[in-house]
Amino acid sequence: MEVTTEALVEALLRAQALEAELATLRPEGLPEPLRGPLPVTPGVQAALAARRGTEFDDVLCLRRASPAAALSLGVSAAALAHEAAGTREAAAQGRSPGGVPSVPGGGLLPAVDPPGTMMEVMAGVALAFRLRNEPRVALLVDDVDDAASGYWHEGLNLAGVQRVPLVVVMDGGRRHALTAAVPRLSVRAPAYGVRAVTVEGDDPRMVLRAVTEAVERARGGDGTQLVEVVPGVEHDPVDRLARLEPGLAQRVTELRRIAADEARAAADEARRAAPAGADAARRSPWSPDTLLPPPWSPPEPLEKSS
Repeated sequence: MEVTTEALVEALLRAQALEAELATLRPEGLPEPLRGPLPVTPGVQAALAARRGTEFDDVLCLRRASPAAALSLGVSAAALAHEAAGTREAAAQGRSPGGVPSVPGGGLLPAVDPPGTMMEVMAGVALAFRLRNEPRVALLVDDVDDAASGYWHEGLNLAGVQRVPLVVVMDGGRRHALTAAVPRLSVRAPAYGVRAVTVEGDDPRMVLRAVTEAVERARGGDGTQLVEVVPGVEHDPVDRLARLEPGLAQRVTELRRIAADEARAAADEARRAAPAGADAARRSPWSPDTLLPPPWSPPEPLEKSS
């Protein structure tokens, strides 16, 4: 399924509008913002690439990329708003505010901390695909910041050695002091046996093409792939697309309004929903009864055979 330029612009605008609304939601008991502003572009491209392979049931994990990128996988704006606000209507019922709902049947996995852990998890998912001889690919959208974690490198090393069908999309806009020493993270990839490409983030079509081609290579048996998206010179990639596509500039205004209305309605619904409570994030999803083993009792004596 080819993604048209207008469909790509619509996906970006929906994600941008919803991300702005999600940043305004504050679950009860958590006065600080859940996260700073994060670019949505790489996550949207990966979601669109994953959607192209729906006949293969590919799996996507949005680590620190915008949760709003999950819109491109069919997750509703309202579901993402409830998750961000930590309401009782959220899939996690307020225990993990600000996250991405898990949609295993829809190919979306939530992330866990600490940073870098999901590289290990997704390497394991991709390894399972390879051992089962399934033509499926695991995609992870991550920040370059997470490459400062040992977990991240351990996971990439496992993926490279085992040549698993994993595609790692790295957002190069956020750099840690430990990763800033290397101008491009992709230069380290060959040491792990991983093929890497670098693309400019201000051209969403190039990013989508690079991610899609990486998915096809991984599915074809070429092992783990890494796509590093570096910041472009333009703040909003939609402006560039609108200039390049004839007639699209007139549509952008209308698409932006529709996206803003959708995001606003989703945020308003989450605000009206019942809050999960200040202690929701500390509650366990399991009751003590389900965590404790049953009381011990001595085994029944064996009957003597006659």
